[in-house]
Amino acid sequence: MFNLQALLSAGPVFFDGGTGTVLQAMGLAPGARCEAWNLTRPSDIIAHHRAYLAAGAQILKTNTFGANRLHFGDGLREVAAAGVRCAKEAVALEGTAAYIAKAPMAFVALDIGPLGKLVDFDLAFEEAIALFRETIEAGAGEADLILIETMGDTQEVRAAIIAAKEAAPGLPILCTLTFEASGRLLSGATPQAAAAILEGMGVQAVGINCGAGPERARQILPQLLEQTRLPVIVNPNAGLPRMEGARAVYDLSPENFALQCEELFQMGASVLGGCCGTAPAHIAALTALLKGKKINPPQNKKPPKGEKPPLEAWEDCIAGPREVLPLSQADPDDLEEYDPEEPSFEPIKITGDDPAALEALLRGYNGRALVAAPAWAAPLVEKYGGILAR
Repeated sequence: MFNLQALLSAGPVFFDGGTGTVLQAMGLAPGARCEAWNLTRPSDIIAHHRAYLAAGAQILKTNTFGANRLHFGDGLREVAAAGVRCAKEAVALEGTAAYIAKAPMAFVALDIGPLGKLVDFDLAFEEAIALFRETIEAGAGEADLILIETMGDTQEVRAAIIAAKEAAPGLPILCTLTFEASGRLLSGATPQAAAAILEGMGVQAVGINCGAGPERARQILPQLLEQTRLPVIVNPNAGLPRMEGARAVYDLSPENFALQCEELFQMGASVLGGCCGTAPAHIAALTALLKGKKINPPQNKKPPKGEKPPLEAWEDCIAGPREVLPLSQADPDDLEEYDPEEPSFEPIKITGDDPAALEALLRGYNGRALVAAPAWAAPLVEKYGGILAR
């Protein structure tokens, strides 16, 4: 079974790197959907995964980033299932004595990317959940964990997490986000607000991927670390892309990529890998530099639950779609009551004494609310995120 904390006890954990840009180098036409190769060129997808395993990756992202009904229609389930099979076969084929000595275990993450439509605007929230659920149902059976990545909208992330909880209960969920030059998500959420929402929903790790490379991650990482107790993932691009004809080209060399990721590791990131423009050579350089190094908890990171906090302790926060509010400042009498007909960007409270009505409110709320409800509401608060008022 995938146990992130157990893996981290031996040092940093390594994801693989880019998929689309690597497959383009193998002949994928610009603009073509790389997930189709799961069916048409499975041997190439297996070779792609094996190259990352040989480079020292411990977690493979399946070639299912855009595998949803909007892109593949009725062929979705076949494409998603084939993507997981290719990754599992690569692990089996690469499981030689030489590889086992290099990395004791490898795991397959069902990769879930954004739908390409704005949730609650172009797409109803429940429709988004249904689209994510269909992909997860098709691929989660053989996967070891779920990675929800490249998300720029907390409401879309919430839809994917709810789908994962309902379609694959018990399967670990990791989430990575893509931040704009402003330092916020496309939807306007700060790193702190996003981290509070995701931690509240019970994911096992949060982090950063894609974007402008390690430089952007360096700007965002401290804000994630100050907000969450969870392990933090960094899977950056190989720098900023530039266009050569119809192809995006990334100039950050494997050696420089690894050196910049080492700085992110020293800042407190504990799970590292790559995204667009990275290739097996980048991951090989990264694992060679960092494998087995001791993880030193960053000084500004919250203590794990149950441990005695430092003098200046971080505290739990509620969050709206854009900002956080420390719990000590969240006076229930001053907080606005959530109204789904008139959504607010501010952190709010949700009150309820009817289970069905309360669940409907928690399910749709894009944030982490202070929930004023009886003790029976605890499982609902755990599923959808929130803090139960005491």
